[in-house]
Amino acid sequence: MMDTNVVMIKLWGMPVGYLSWDKKADCAVFEYELDFLDKGLDIAPLTMSINSPRSKKHIPWTGDKDRLYLGLPPAFADSLPDKWGHSLFSAWLRGNKISTKKITPVDHLSFIGSRAMGALEYEPAQSLGADSVFPVDVEKLYAFAKEVLNDRETTILNAENSVLWQDLIKISSSPGGKHPKAIVAVNESTGEVISGQGNIPEGFEHFILKYDDNSTYPYAKLEYVYYQMALAAGITMMTSELRSYGNVTHFLTRRFDRVKNIRIHTQTLAAMSPGSDSYEDLFAVIRRLNLPYEDLRQQYLRMVFNVLARNVDDHNKNFSFCMTNDGIWR
Repeated sequence: MMDTNVVMIKLWGMPVGYLSWDKKADCAVFEYELDFLDKGLDIAPLTMSINSPRSKKHIPWTGDKDRLYLGLPPAFADSLPDKWGHSLFSAWLRGNKISTKKITPVDHLSFIGSRAMGALEYEPAQSLGADSVFPVDVEKLYAFAKEVLNDRETTILNAENSVLWQDLIKISSSPGGKHPKAIVAVNESTGEVISGQGNIPEGFEHFILKYDDNSTYPYAKLEYVYYQMALAAGITMMTSELRSYGNVTHFLTRRFDRVKNIRIHTQTLAAMSPGSDSYEDLFAVIRRLNLPYEDLRQQYLRMVFNVLARNVDDHNKNFSFCMTNDGIWR
């Protein structure tokens, strides 16, 4: 959106470094902030470690031109959404009469701003208003999300739907996956649902709400059955539940990248180790990161479960690693 589109990347309020788009090379360029290198927080230990000679000599890192990473360093490409989020972003650009040809992946990160999954934040963000908490009418927003998805080329921003657009963009433009989702916070005792971006009030918990797509196939209910099966198999999972709004039942799962209002830095297998696309590769990465035995055991359980339960959505963006604020990976 700007010719000088340098984006500052932050982690827990600390500047991590600077990302820009090199038009000639057709990829992004990233350089660590000098002070961040001394923090000991290795946000991408296998692709651009803070301890590598390149980082220590302050030589910029260039993006990965593989289609999965869109010319961004894999650690930051992870912050871009998948099919659903891209559909929303494209529709938003059309509504604002911005040509997609002029938009770079760095611009898209700037648009995501502080709403990315995980803990990384991108400044400056395209101004969409502050991340204030607002009540969410799940039924109304679901109907609008379905309209956007089904009429992708025709649904644009206008005076009638502008508030719905703003709400949808704020809570739905960052999650991965191809099915519609919303980032919300739920009060278990009152049932109240509010936006899950930014800090949430006491009594609320962070959730991802996966809209049922209202097809003849009961996706939400089946996902809940799989959740119960996984727990029975000894797999550690975030608390999940079914909730109905109107006549539609949706699947909600608690976010693993949030503890109260603390953000957890996460990297998918695709970002942590580009090219890794098998369980053998995944176990090799677990060993390279020196993760504890319990993590190996959990991954073995998940592998066996996925094979036996015919879960064929076990691709390299659906396995994640989390880093604590003292730099420990799990």
